Parts: sequence; structure tokens; C-alpha cells
Amino acid sequence: GKPSGAADTGATYGAYRDLDHTNTVVQDGIIAWMNDVLKPAGFVGWRYDYVKGFAGKYVGKYNAGSSAQFSVGEYWPTASYNASSPSGWGNEIKNWITSTEEESGQKSRAFDFALKGAMNSVFGCTWREGEYPNYTSGGSSGSGNYALLADESNLYISQPSDAVTFIDNHDTGSNQGHWELNRNKIGAGYALILTHPGVPCVAWSHYFTFSEGGNGDTTYPYSGLGAAQSYLAGNTVAGTEKTLREHIDYLIQLRKETGIEYDSVRTTLKADSSVYAAEITGTNGSLIVSIGGSYTPSADGYAGNNPIYGGTNFKIWKKGVNGEYTSGGETTVELSVTNDCGSGNAMFFTGTFTEAETWTIAVRGTWSSGNVWKATVTVPSSGTFMWKALKGTYSSTETVSIDGNTWTWQNDPNNSYPATTSITQFP
Repeated sequence: GKPSGAADTGATYGAYRDLDHTNTVVQDGIIAWMNDVLKPAGFVGWRYDYVKGFAGKYVGKYNAGSSAQFSVGEYWPTASYNASSPSGWGNEIKNWITSTEEESGQKSRAFDFALKGAMNSVFGCTWREGEYPNYTSGGSSGSGNYALLADESNLYISQPSDAVTFIDNHDTGSNQGHWELNRNKIGAGYALILTHPGVPCVAWSHYFTFSEGGNGDTTYPYSGLGAAQSYLAGNTVAGTEKTLREHIDYLIQLRKETGIEYDSVRTTLKADSSVYAAEITGTNGSLIVSIGGSYTPSADGYAGNNPIYGGTNFKIWKKGVNGEYTSGGETTVELSVTNDCGSGNAMFFTGTFTEAETWTIAVRGTWSSGNVWKATVTVPSSGTFMWKALKGTYSSTETVSIDGNTWTWQNDPNNSYPATTSITQFP
């Protein structure tokens, strides 16, 4: 038959039923289904999929009509995330949240896709061909611009009561891998969202193994690997001795013990290209969490104390507690290279030390008299690493993706720490 009913009140999507939400018969039918079928089955709240497909005020109407105890909408902006202008995504999601309160509707939260975009930009991500972003299969090692984690575009920063935070979901990660956070940064991601206000989610495939997951899939489309490769619970979190599940359990328990809630007070302590740090005050204590590079708390109750927990790219301090975490045996060392690299250039360092993430990230040196460039890097717990110096275009950030620049590399062979920490000949 011919199409009937009112025009769409949102974006179109071919795989969805085209309900006319302007029709009161449709509205009453949805509310009756919620009250008479779903609530007796034990459901008390709702997750609305693809909420761009119809006006947000109808979500508010359905929440009010069903007295929803919880509501979250999946609003994934259509345009690619732009780290140079993150407010585009943030404002679009916030406007949708506001729209759910129109016409006496009951407000809904939203998944914090703005934070997801920020984390993928900072930590790096992978994607599938033809999926979001619309590139060929590939990935990004990340910008390392940790200031983006403190940006007001992120719901958990500007309006945490409305934020449902997550690392990956069934679309972005799992066995679909549309826009997955780099796996060696998932531990740091959970250290962020499980200690911060907002309502954090844990991905199924991050907490369960394949055998526990009840998943009948036999393929992992992103890489062609078996579906078991999408289950990460047993993977070791970088810089720790915990599996991802143990890491998540620890952080959830810490959140509970500290009394951190969706609307707890969070104060940014530092946010620049190399590190994000914040204090979060719960009903039973306070934490300082740093994500990224080096950070040392100086506030009363923290100064001079060791963190209570940490790993690669994250550390956590608890107020009034001198923790036992000592970076898992990690120490720092200063590397140096002497070279006049010319105007507009700088000397960088990469290798297998912690910050370099196995030859994928270059750490910019700091110039000193005599054309000596120095950088302080973290020695892995093994006590050894390989490194090289390389010349590239000067960067305002302290870390740069190897893929994102044209480099002049130091001649072979690689330098080996602790045997070599300084070179005077380049390349």
C-alpha cells in the first residue's frame, strides 16, 4: 500500500519500523505495552535505540506514561567526531536530552558518545571498512591530547547527571568492531569512567569470556579472527597483574567504597596535552585519578602519598591513604640526543619504553643549550627497553603518532637501555 501517516519527526533508517509517533493511538499503544507487558516482566527502565529516528519529546512522553525509573537514549551523531571542534557532538546530544522534557515529558539520559569520541581520539581506535568513520579498514594510534578528556563537550564533565558513560558497546566493539577503542587502552578507559560521575557501563565482552558469553557467533568480522577474540575479560591490563575482569571488579568496589555516584563532585586538577587529572569526591572519601603522563598530587591528604592503584596510562590516589602502588617496578630515565635539527623541527624518541607503546608513539624532547634534546620516559617493569631518536616537525603536544609525521630516523642499530641513554651522533 501507499505510505500513510505524518512525516518523520527524525532521521530515517531503512532497517527500522516507521511508526507515526505523532499519532495518539500509536503513543497510547506503546505506553500500554510498557505498562502491561514489560513492567510485569520486571523491567523498570528503558534503553531507546536510534533516538535520532523520531523527536525526543516522544521519549519523554513514553517515560512519563510508564513512570520510568531509568531512561537512556542512543544518540550517535551522524557526522564524524571532530577533536578540533568537539562541541558539535556534545551540543547535538545535549539538545536531544533537553527535547525529551518538552510537552511535560520525563527527562532521559543519553549515552556519552561525546566522551567516546574523545577517548577514541586520545587513545586511538580501530574501524572496519565501510563503517564509522567511513574509511577503509584501519585505525589510529591516538593523539595523546589528554586535555580533550576534560572538555565541556563531554556529558560526564558538563552535565554528569545525564551521562551514561561507556568504553565500547555491541556496535563499536564486541564482534562488530565498528569503532573500537585500542585494546591496550581499555584498562585506562575503565579507570576513568568507573571513578567518575555519570552512570558507567561495562561492556559484556570486556567482563565475560567467550565460553561464558553464550555467544553462538563463529566469526569476528573486523579482523577475520574467531569470535572468541572479541571477549577480553581474561586479557591482562597493561601495567598491572590483573585481568580486565579483575580490574573492573576492583574499580567497581572502589567506586562503591568511596561513595561515588552519578552526580558526585568532580574537579579538574590538570588537563593538557600529556595528562588529565581530577579529584572526585564521594559520600565516603575522595580520589584523585590521573590519565596519561606524569602527575603528582600536591593537595592536602594526597601530597607525598603513593597511589593505591595504577597501570599504564593511569594512577589512582585516595585521600588520606598512603597506597602501596609503586608503578609495578617502573622507574623513569632521561634519554638525550645531540643534534641541530633546524627551525621548525624537534627531536623525538620512540621504542619499547612505556610511553612509546611499542614504536607507535614519538615523545618530543625538550631543547637545552648545545642542541641537546632530552625526554623523560618510563622504564617498563622488565627493566630494559629499545629506543631510537628521530627528527620531525615540532609538535605542541608532547606525544605524536608515528604515522602522523614525516620522520628522519637515527641509523641502525637500535639503542638498548640501560646500556645507552644518550647519543651524540645523528642520524
